[in-house]
Amino acid sequence: MSRRSVNPSRRVADGGLPSFGGPFHPKSRSPPVLTIALVVLGVIFLIAYFNSSPGVTVTSKETVTRSEGSCTSEVMRALPYLKKAYGNAMQKVLHVGPDSCTVVSNLLKEGKVEAWGVEPYDLEDTDSTCKRLVRKGFVRNPGQQKAKVSELPKFGRPAKLRSSSWWTRYFVQTGLTENEGPLKKFEEATSQNKYQPDCQIFHLSSPR
Repeated sequence: MSRRSVNPSRRVADGGLPSFGGPFHPKSRSPPVLTIALVVLGVIFLIAYFNSSPGVTVTSKETVTRSEGSCTSEVMRALPYLKKAYGNAMQKVLHVGPDSCTVVSNLLKEGKVEAWGVEPYDLEDTDSTCKRLVRKGFVRNPGQQKAKVSELPKFGRPAKLRSSSWWTRYFVQTGLTENEGPLKKFEEATSQNKYQPDCQIFHLSSPR
């Protein structure tokens, strides 16, 4: 994955990751169950951030480090290829990670995709577009929840770089498996256009 330059003025919300029972209920209506599970490493780096165990280090050269920016732009670059991989199944997208307002706004402009986002950083200094998305319930953040004393050391430190093999082991532990069908279609689409993602992209199936 690529390192994201963390602006000191932006801080992770006090509660860490949200409870997945609450943030996905927009004020107007509850979004339907997502039909696909798409995970971009830069998008789910928070999972590693809050669940990494002590002593885990990255020594593998498999780690993608070509870019030093955010993976937010990678989501939009990869979108045309993801559409080819998922076809009509890609109608509902959940983005978890930094700059959720930007990603969700761009996806909604497509007109054919329903999108929601979870922003891990405080949304105090945001533009009118982001405020509107938050007000309508398209973008949520954890809010001012209290962290447990045992969790306090986890906050404020940078997310660790993880190799693809580390993520594979993590997915096995959490019961997630790679979705071979979309994976093959995605690889075919990217190879035809010589597209090389700057961030690791995983196509996952949630446990039934």
